[in-house]
Formats: sequence, C-alpha cells, structure tokens
Amino acid sequence: MAKSVQVVVVSPGEALGRSLVRALDAERFEVTDVRPGAGLVKALRREAPDVAVVDAIDERPQAAQIEIAVLKDRCPDVQVIAVSGRSSESDAWVVEQGIFYYLTPPLGDELPRLVEAAAAAPRLRSTVQSGSTNGGDSAKARDAIEKSRARGTEHTMSSGGGQPR
Repeated sequence: MAKSVQVVVVSPGEALGRSLVRALDAERFEVTDVRPGAGLVKALRREAPDVAVVDAIDERPQAAQIEIAVLKDRCPDVQVIAVSGRSSESDAWVVEQGIFYYLTPPLGDELPRLVEAAAAAPRLRSTVQSGSTNGGDSAKARDAIEKSRARGTEHTMSSGGGQPR
C-alpha cells in the first residue's frame, strides 16, 4: 500500500494512541495521533484523512459519537473504524453512525488490513459507479474488503452492522 493513505487515530489516552499507531506500522500509512476535541478539529483543518480510527468508544460513548459526527461532517468521504475494548450491545449506536467497521480485541494484525480495506472502499465505490472494470484498483479493493469480512466475523456485532460496507 502506498504511503499516501492518511489515517487519523483519535484516542483519549496517549499510550492508547501510540499503541494503535504502532499497530498501523507508520511505514505503510501516514498516521496522525490526536486527542479528542480540539486536537481532532486542528488535525482536520490541516488535512482530511482517508481513514479514522476512533478508540475507546465503550468508555466514552457520547464523546465518540460527537467525534464520529465531526469526522463525517468535515470529511464526508472518511471511513471510520470504531474500536471498543469489549463487544457489547450498548455499543450498537456506533453502527447507526455509518462506520466502516466495529472492532474489538484482540486486534492482532486486523487493524492494518481494515485500514487498507477502508482506504480502498471509496475507490471501489467510484469505480463501480462509473462502470469502469479495468480490474486494477477495484480488484485490489474488493480483495481487501473480502479478506476483512472473512477475518472479521468474530469482531463484529451480532446485528452484523459492523461488517464493512
């Protein structure tokens, strides 16, 4: 994957944010680690991310809901991956926010694959809408999404709403 994929990690704790940044392997993505609130708004003024990883949604549901709304408002094409410390029906609200994926531990190497799939999703959508069938990016995007779906079943909510779109 080219280094051009812009990822913003929104995490309330510096240690949590750093661990997510490490999981994303900064050599594969351009990652910005921000704190919620003003940190997120400042980062969005500088550059629109392709993918956002919003952490600790289970610990701060109201704040995370606002963060996702701000991301979607300022960057309509951003794909959001919501990370929760545990899978819970109380996190069902996040599915209604139009997220790309709902992820729970263990993260393992799942997060980088999901970011790749999320970054490819808008390209796949525009390729399908334009009727182009050149097979290049669209095939890669489809493969990434299918791999994420195949590997992510144990990380999704029982409603199935956390599956990639």
